[in-house]
Amino acid sequence: MKIIANKDFLKKLHSDLETYNSKNGSLPESLQLLQNNLKMVESLDDELNIVKLQVYNVMSVLSGIDIDKINDNNHLKFDLGLNQTEKWILTKNINEILKDHNSKKFVTRDECNKLEYVSDCIKLVNSKLK
Repeated sequence: MKIIANKDFLKKLHSDLETYNSKNGSLPESLQLLQNNLKMVESLDDELNIVKLQVYNVMSVLSGIDIDKINDNNHLKFDLGLNQTEKWILTKNINEILKDHNSKKFVTRDECNKLEYVSDCIKLVNSKLK
């Protein structure tokens, strides 16, 4: 199952996993991958890391590639296989991330069409949060 996670969801999930771990000593195998994905975020209070995880999550959903295989250097077309239709969807997803962070700014299709790498997406989101 893949989802687009927002900040509150990530904080709650992180808290629940930590609680489960402390009570039970370990996570079931099915939740270990989820916990590993959350480890990408050094601090759930760090907005830049939350943005990175949200962008990785969007890339995973759009490409069908597991989130743990997504990295900043992935080329959107050649590594993730995103076409123009998926970049149109990416525009909507990035705007949802911005909305989640209470930004009044948004990205346009033209801006998303120019994106080449995952790192470009992260930079674009962060530029709209300033």
